[in-house]
Amino acid sequence: MKRDNIDVLILDAGRGRRLQPITNIFPKCLLTVQGTTVLERQIEQLSSFGLKRFTFCIGYKKKIIQQKLVCLSKKYNIKTFFKTNPHFSSTGTLFSLYLSLPKIKKNVILINGDIVMDINPIKELMEQIKRDKTTSIFIIKEGEADQEAVRVLLSKKGMIKKISKKIELEVCKGEFTGISYLSEKYVKQLKVLIPQLITNNRNEFYEYAVEKSIEIYGSRLKTILFKQARFIEIDTYKDYLRAKHIFDGNR
Repeated sequence: MKRDNIDVLILDAGRGRRLQPITNIFPKCLLTVQGTTVLERQIEQLSSFGLKRFTFCIGYKKKIIQQKLVCLSKKYNIKTFFKTNPHFSSTGTLFSLYLSLPKIKKNVILINGDIVMDINPIKELMEQIKRDKTTSIFIIKEGEADQEAVRVLLSKKGMIKKISKKIELEVCKGEFTGISYLSEKYVKQLKVLIPQLITNNRNEFYEYAVEKSIEIYGSRLKTILFKQARFIEIDTYKDYLRAKHIFDGNR
């Protein structure tokens, strides 16, 4: 599959309140882990697979992010596009995705802007896309899930049955990493569904729409499961310290 048929959409609009006072100065995508910002790490990893078209949904301290991306777009030879979420303080990732999807015309890698992960699961994702571009794929960290995590239940064939923070810890298969591949067909489906959900769910996570798509359309969403690769979502200062610890000395 040609890499120019895949966009990248990174959700970077959030305020990062639980990381204050650090995020009073800059947004959390510019936190540094092992000498590299989370933002640059994501761009470096994804662009290494030939992905060139990156859209960023920004909001909080958006000018700082845009300034940083002037340099990064040249360094990694990527094209950057922006969509602003002006209501970043009062809305969730569902609203950011709602605003951003009209800019996406094809298949897309969707990633939350506060994710730090080893490259191996992303490599596996790209290999699966090469084999089958028509099926959407979600990367799942298998095993015990964090209390704050978006958790998943899977079918016997490894398809997502449910995806929510409300799933019981004891029965979930693992946690969603915030990295997924959405096929062009599924993007079109979400473009129809999300506007119907957004009025009463502006502060929801976008996984709410994913679960609704399974309920309403019977969407088939494949998974990649991993145990060994390092992964963390940086929501709190404790998460940040843990990220610096587990990635120390390794990029």
